[in-house]
Amino acid sequence: MKDTIIKITTCLLTMAPLWAHGAVISLMSDTSTVTPGESITVTLAADFTGSPTFGGGLDIFYDEEVLGFVSFAFNFGLADDPLLRRAPDVLSGELNGIGFGTLDTLDGVFIIGELTFVALTTGFSPLTMAVNEGGLGPIPGGPNNPGPFVDATGMEQPVDTVSASVEVVPVPAAVWFMLTALMTLRVWSRKATAPDGL
Repeated sequence: MKDTIIKITTCLLTMAPLWAHGAVISLMSDTSTVTPGESITVTLAADFTGSPTFGGGLDIFYDEEVLGFVSFAFNFGLADDPLLRRAPDVLSGELNGIGFGTLDTLDGVFIIGELTFVALTTGFSPLTMAVNEGGLGPIPGGPNNPGPFVDATGMEQPVDTVSASVEVVPVPAAVWFMLTALMTLRVWSRKATAPDGL
């Protein structure tokens, strides 16, 4: 009987991580297809339900030939300590070290902030993330990187990331055809209403 209890307990302890809800940070784009020149808003959201965190940092990667970074703004409703926030260093195709934290823990679902990009040219750009490794920042004299996430026990916290993507497509030919037709009609209408001799 004692062996059976030990086996069941061992099995439950081994399986517990599979049942536990892990921390997840997601990128959610307002649209997946845009045309050159259009803006794209990407929401950075987190779900730390059941896995409270003191905070940490992450890096976001994108194709800089397809997308141009415009801005990042923290969510005003984020229940962190604004003094522990860190705006990203803008590198080549990377936003390095977006960080947030609190002296208490953050638990539940919340919006971290919003990123804005502009579509530069046609193509496809994945938007991927990785937990920041910490240490000195990549810009000499700049702030240190925030480092990995820390759970309520003070240990490094594993965080899953959910990526997004954006496809930049050319303006449809039908739009160009319609604009050309409208301009032609306008020219003809001006010629038709112009006084003779002009």
